[in-house]
Amino acid sequence: MKKLLSFLAAFSMVATSSATVISCGNSEGGEQSSTKKDLATAVKEKNLGSIKGSNEKPTVDDIVKAINAKNKDLNLTKEDVKFSGEWTIKKAKLQANETSKNFSGSVEVNYEYSVSNAQRTPFDIGLVSQVIDNKDLGKLVRPNSFNEGYLMVSDIKNREKIHNDLDRFIRAVLEKAKGYYDIDADTIMKMIQVEYKDKDGNIISEDNKEITTIRGTIIPGHEDDIDGFHVTGEVNIKIKQYASFKEQYDVTNLGDILFTDVNDKYLIENDLITAFKSKNEKLSSFEQLEIREYDLEKGQAKIGVQINGDYDQNPVSISFNKSNKPEEGKIGKFNLDEFKGVINMPFSQEQEVNAESLSDYLNTVDNAMEFWQSFVSNSGKYFFIGQKSQESEASSAKDGTVDLAQFKKDFAGIADFSVNQENTEITLSFKTTALNKYSGYQISGKTVIEIE
Repeated sequence: MKKLLSFLAAFSMVATSSATVISCGNSEGGEQSSTKKDLATAVKEKNLGSIKGSNEKPTVDDIVKAINAKNKDLNLTKEDVKFSGEWTIKKAKLQANETSKNFSGSVEVNYEYSVSNAQRTPFDIGLVSQVIDNKDLGKLVRPNSFNEGYLMVSDIKNREKIHNDLDRFIRAVLEKAKGYYDIDADTIMKMIQVEYKDKDGNIISEDNKEITTIRGTIIPGHEDDIDGFHVTGEVNIKIKQYASFKEQYDVTNLGDILFTDVNDKYLIENDLITAFKSKNEKLSSFEQLEIREYDLEKGQAKIGVQINGDYDQNPVSISFNKSNKPEEGKIGKFNLDEFKGVINMPFSQEQEVNAESLSDYLNTVDNAMEFWQSFVSNSGKYFFIGQKSQESEASSAKDGTVDLAQFKKDFAGIADFSVNQENTEITLSFKTTALNKYSGYQISGKTVIEIE
């Protein structure tokens, strides 16, 4: 068709040129007669409908093709016209080129322009299902690994609240997916229609009925609402209801907190979470908390559960006193997360490793020095009394202040451990009760120690 139109246009130009030459040859005055058509009247249909192209705005060629499609036998070419002024994805004014042999004047046309699907990046909302299940590409953009296979919602009998929780989760996914897709969350949520279903697959159209799954699809005609993307597919998600967060804590005034480093956001938030957990026994081993905001000078913060965690998303306001001790920010921090070591323990495969034997080995003077010096401390002091003399008298660090014998007695109460069946690995962690047990130190973390 394109070749045919080009041929007809070329033929028309040749025929017109021939007629002009003949006319010139027979004109007494030698003046050239005009056979040009006025664009304003030649283009009878000016509403061009839908135009698709590969650029942000239509080109002259895109519009010319649309004009020819709506105006039979016009045979306009892109060489005949140019844009007059600014043009948009809705309208344009074309002006005849002075070099055009067939057209003169100008014409204004209207249309609906969009980037063709072939030029758009495909985006399948089924990705959200993969994220919920933590499978395939979904693993790359899942905000966390909590409650795999489910979207956690605040009320399984309220469609609006379920929709809000879906909105929140998709926003978190898109934030994590920015390296792969840069999609506006507000736009995509307006494109999605959601069906709510009960355990038998029946669609729920009213509240106060238990919903177990939701299905999301793209509203027809909205597949191209996002610039540069063609969105398709469907998402099927199982849902569960959050448990109540406020039932998990009693204490919100955390008292004095000696922060590890008042200039480090990560350490500040970690100190606040650790202090909150140490004051609330039900949360002592809970690993889904996050700090929403904090103000050290006012002694205020908000702490909540990370998205899709076990408990609802309502944060709790906590208060605390930032310690004004002279050594603030210089607390000794011993974190097992930093320790990755191999210990030559004299245990046979048949011998039971218990708290006493493990404590005995790790915390004898000979072994404790090697074990504890592997921890990170910014306090400028050792941990145990007498540790400095065992390591280096020349060191500028101060000697430790913790009594080794007492620590060995405390060990079973402040540490958890387990040994694999082959007696080759020990998983060791400190309980939250250990955190501030010894003045001037914070003990925390978990590690796996290989036994040789």
